Amino acid sequence: MYRILIAEDEPHLRAAMTRSLKEGGHSVVDCPDGLDAWEVFRRHQFDIVVTDIMMPNMDGYTLASRVKKMRPDIPVLMITACESSEARRKGFESGADDYLVKPVPMKELGARVGALLS
Repeated sequence: MYRILIAEDEPHLRAAMTRSLKEGGHSVVDCPDGLDAWEVFRRHQFDIVVTDIMMPNMDGYTLASRVKKMRPDIPVLMITACESSEARRKGFESGADDYLVKPVPMKELGARVGALLS
């Protein structure tokens, strides 16, 4: 079982991702924005961070960058509606290890998380 932190501002998607990953046997903490996720990340141990890019209070780029500065070994999976090559470039430059474009099939989410943790 892995400990997963999810940062996603869209409530239905956050709930679906949380449910799917919990059904996969993982422990999941979900947050409605990047700032809340950052505060939780600083206080607890996680094996991976899954983050949206466009969120209130702190975007996913900033969250990924802070996570990688504090714990370079933690994989970061970005999930976003931004399909542009510029958004992908910026995501990887901020520390993302993988990048998925919405809508995300939950089976693919689980497979990507598994691949990043293996």
